[in-house]
Amino acid sequence: MHGTILIPQNPTYLLADVGLPMIFLTLPLMIGALIPVILLEVWITKPLLGMSYRRTASVVSVANVISTLAGIPLAWIAVLLLDYLVFAIATNLPMPNVHEGPVLEVFEVVLFSAWTGGPDEPGFYWVAPVATMALLIPSFFASWYIEAFAIGKMVNAERSLVRSASLKANLVSYAFLLLAGGAWLAVALLKHHPR
Repeated sequence: MHGTILIPQNPTYLLADVGLPMIFLTLPLMIGALIPVILLEVWITKPLLGMSYRRTASVVSVANVISTLAGIPLAWIAVLLLDYLVFAIATNLPMPNVHEGPVLEVFEVVLFSAWTGGPDEPGFYWVAPVATMALLIPSFFASWYIEAFAIGKMVNAERSLVRSASLKANLVSYAFLLLAGGAWLAVALLKHHPR
């Protein structure tokens, strides 16, 4: 179905299915999730930094907008470059005759999550949420770093305290996003495979 690992054996796959850069799906979803993410992170960050709710909301909102508009694309580019590296290495290695199965398909989607098959591809209903959840991992690290840096520039607090508060806030907000992705996947699977 997905065929990514089989590309070295079948290069015509590249011409037949250009696919979808997942940034076009994930960035709008992350922008849409900004309000609940900001609310969660304000709730976590306020007692850790000892600021008023108004000040915390202001600082966390600015940091999240920056991390969403800069961090999500940077994380996607990093994963895309890793995908190209893995592909370049795979094209120069002898490939075993691997039979596609569900585990291999999920592995391919996770490994090559930056660029998947398009919405017309069979199975896109589960590929999109799985790839989106896989991209949450690099996005988490980009968001944590960028938000800690941005908050550190806006508040007068120790750098280690800001990094710790940002880490805790991002752990909670990304757990929420992962649960949302899991719910999206569950609904998609139930819709396409009703009992």
